[in-house]
Amino acid sequence: MGREEQCTVRAKKVSLPDTNLYEYVKLTIHDEPADLPNGPYTVAIEGQSIPVERHLGAWISRTLP
Repeated sequence: MGREEQCTVRAKKVSLPDTNLYEYVKLTIHDEPADLPNGPYTVAIEGQSIPVERHLGAWISRTLP
């Protein structure tokens, strides 16, 4: 496992129809360390792991819509 850092994540929690399940969508990541290199990362929210990628300083979701 790589490095772990604190950041602020804002996301919308959406219930999946006809289930007791939910997912997070529209993630925005803020207050991350400036020296994070580009590449794949995992964001943890309430026990869920969400794959993201940092590219040229921007965060991109690695999951399909």
